[in-house]
Order: sequence, then C-alpha cells, then structure tokens
Amino acid sequence: MPAQLLPLIVAKYLHKSHPSTLDAFLSAASLPREVIDAAGIPDLRDVVEQYESYLLAQQLQSVTLPEKDEEGSLQELVARPVNPRAKETLLKTTKETFAEIGTGGFLSVRWEKVAKREFNTQSAEYDNACPGRLVLSATDKSVKTVDILTGEVDQLLEPHKAAVLCTAIHPTRRRYLLTSSMDSTAILTDLITQRTLQIFPHGKFVVRCAFSPDAGRWVGTASYDRTIRLWEDLKWVTASAMVEADEDGDDPELAGEPTLRYTLRHTITLDQNPETLVFTPDGRYLMYTTRASCLLYYIRLPPSSNSVDDEQPTLEVFTKSFNPHPLDSHISFSVLNIVPDPSGRLLACQTGDHAGGTGERVLLYDISPPPADNLASAPLPMPLDRTEDGSTTLALRTRSAPQGGEENPRLSVIWTGEEGDPYVLPRLAWLPDSSGIITTTTAGELVLHSLQGKTVTKLKVHGVPVDGVGAGGAGTSAVVRDLCVVGEKDDVDSWRVVSVGYDATVRIS
Repeated sequence: MPAQLLPLIVAKYLHKSHPSTLDAFLSAASLPREVIDAAGIPDLRDVVEQYESYLLAQQLQSVTLPEKDEEGSLQELVARPVNPRAKETLLKTTKETFAEIGTGGFLSVRWEKVAKREFNTQSAEYDNACPGRLVLSATDKSVKTVDILTGEVDQLLEPHKAAVLCTAIHPTRRRYLLTSSMDSTAILTDLITQRTLQIFPHGKFVVRCAFSPDAGRWVGTASYDRTIRLWEDLKWVTASAMVEADEDGDDPELAGEPTLRYTLRHTITLDQNPETLVFTPDGRYLMYTTRASCLLYYIRLPPSSNSVDDEQPTLEVFTKSFNPHPLDSHISFSVLNIVPDPSGRLLACQTGDHAGGTGERVLLYDISPPPADNLASAPLPMPLDRTEDGSTTLALRTRSAPQGGEENPRLSVIWTGEEGDPYVLPRLAWLPDSSGIITTTTAGELVLHSLQGKTVTKLKVHGVPVDGVGAGGAGTSAVVRDLCVVGEKDDVDSWRVVSVGYDATVRIS
C-alpha cells in the first residue's frame, strides 16, 4: 500500500466515525477537506480486516499437524501394563545355570551380535557371521563370548591387567570390542585377530565405556580419575556408506586388516566420580551422572572432524534436574545407573547413596535433551584449555545448581524396596517391548516391576548352591552384578533374563 494513501484512509475513517476530530487531523496532516470525497480510498475497517486475514493465513502456513504416533504419548507408554505373556513366563524358575565357564566372579553381561570368521575346510572358504552371543567380563581379567544355548565359550580374551568392568561392541563393525577396567585403561580389541588395537589411558578405574550409536563415530570413557574423555574416529563413515559383501564373496570388513582407531578430542574434568555414561539413541548427545549431584548432564557432540589438526569447538553441556522442581538443588541421592528403553524414548535412572532413610528407586524420564531455549538448559560456564595434541580440556563443577527454567517432570517413580549397598551398584534391564523393568537386590533376587511401580514377580536366582560343581565357590555369593534380557520384541516366548554375579555363574531365568 502506498504510504501517501495512509492519511487519506484515516481522514475518511474519522469523517464517518469521529467527525469532531477531523479538522484537527486535516490541519496536522496538511490535507484539504476535499480529500474525504476522493474516489478509491478504502475504508480503514476493511484494511484492518484484510490485514488480520493475512496474519491468520501466515500463521496457518507455519502450522503442521503432527503425524499420529503409533506408539502413543510418553504417558501412554508408561501407563501400559507389563506384557501378560511375560508375567506368565519370566522369573518363574531358573531355567539354566552355566557354572563352569569362569573361575572369577562376573561383573557385566551384554547380549550382542559378535563377528566371527572361520575357515571352512570342506568348502575351502571363510565363513563369516555375526551370531548373537553373551559378552561377559569378570574379575579374573577375562572377557568371554558365550553361546546362550549351549554355554560354550566361543572366544576367551584377556586384554587387561585387572578386572574388566564394562564392555561394548561397535554398533556397525562387529569385529571391534571396547572394554574398560580397574587397570585404569579402556582397550579396543579386534575379535577376528584377537589383537589389542588401541589403549585409552586414564588415571584410575575406568568404570564405563561406550560407542556412539551413529556408526561408532565417538568412544566415551568415564573414570574415577574424575574425567570423561571423548575419542573420535577421524575416518568415520556412516553405516549406509560401508562396503557390503557380495552374495557369493568374502566380507571385506571382516577379511581386511583392522583399521579402526580413535583420537582424543575432549577431556571433561569433574569434581566427583562419574558413575554413568550413555549416548542418546540418535548419537547427538552423551549423557552422564556423577556422585553427589542432582543433575543429569547432556553433552552436545560437535560436528564431524576431518583431521587431527582441526580445532575443536567448545562443548555445550546442558542439564536436567532429578529433583521435582528445577530450583531445588538439594542432594538426597545419587543416580548410579541410567538405561534407555528399547524404544529410545524413555530413560530409567536408578538411585543410590540415599540420605534420610529413603530407599532405592527407579525414576523414569523423557530421554530427550532439554529444549535449547530453556533457561535450565543454558550451556554451563566452564574453563576451556586447548592441549598440544589439539584436544580440549573442560573443567566442570558437578555440584552446579539448576539454573531455573521449566520442570523436568518424572513420568513415574518405581520404589524397589531396597536400602542399597555401598559396595554393590544397582542394576536394571528393560523388557524388550518396554513394558516393564527388572531390578536386582542385595539378596540375589531379580524383581520384575511394572512402569507404574507395582512389583509383578520376583525370583531368588543367585546365592543358590549349584549341584555338581566342585571347589571354586560357585553359588555361594548372592551378589548380582549385572543382567540383561535376551529376545525379540515381538516374540515374548523367546525372552530370557540373564544374570551374573560374584558366584561365578551365569543364570538364565
């Protein structure tokens, strides 16, 4: 609309609606009285109506209707009952016990697809496969891959000089095993050649290690030297870009030399021991918790680097509070274990170090990082130093109080009834369809809970003597160190709960 038309529109409006003010307006605008009779001047009310219609159209253009979420809202997900078939079949009895596959207590168990390459003498060719296997770590410094059907040990590795605390298999290149240990290192091992490929050094126990799910671009390690370190694969390729084997040919990924290596990019220095370390399912954030903190930390991972010489950007760290109100900085417990559910939408947070007589609980949250425009999610201030090797060192205070903003609502609280043990870390596992959670107790029990907090069933699994086992103490300790649930989401009858402990046994129930 031409600017010179605006005073004419106003004059016409005043003439019709407020005639007593017309002369003063005409004088101020230096307009003759005859302009009010000019043709083609629109009514101001029509102009306003057209403008409001324009604004409404603009708003409608920016509105998108969300597609129907087949899995429902988070509240609907948490409100679901435990799968009825699981209630009938799980934790009714110990179905199998493997008591002769180790001499030391087991510390961790995972169910993973593990690369195998064996020469077939009949066909004179190599057979390549990635069968599902239990991956066990133990106090005797060993890591074993075990067939769950037979209890047969496929591979026995001893990459460390002390007990192995944590294991991880590369998400797309299944020949690579990552382990962390009480010997103050994490180690990358090639399962095909059984060679140590790389050592990730720390100053004390390395309690957690993990590959990022985005084709293993990052490795994260957490240590009781009060640091978390991020290591990057500078030759990282996405899963879709990897070379596939020919139908009748060898698998180039398994046939070639192991090429995976990582470069230290970031060191985060804390003032408390880290206890958890988990990448978000989309690979964009690293989550962790520490002792004596009421916060869940999210590290936003930077864009991919192409060279070891690339200057690393400053890391952004966001927080969510475990307390019901974001301004409440009181610390009544520590979160010692965090586990995403199989759908990648929920995060189970298991507590310890309880104050005031409160017991263990599992808190359920939305796994999503805090919104970027939320005051509570503003990047925490931290000193930044760049080292000679190009990596960065960040000093972060774990006791930093929440910075305001929106609440981080708990979707549910599951009170387990456990008082906790300062020498035994709590552990949990999700059912494959995310309808329930199984926790451990200090009495050697496994307990199935609904997401609403109801105890569905429990079974005494560890601390039960094993018949036919000689000296070695199998079955004498009730400490459950770890567990996992094996099976496909839609095949409930295939689900098995696998647990390990200081009694040097693997129990399947």
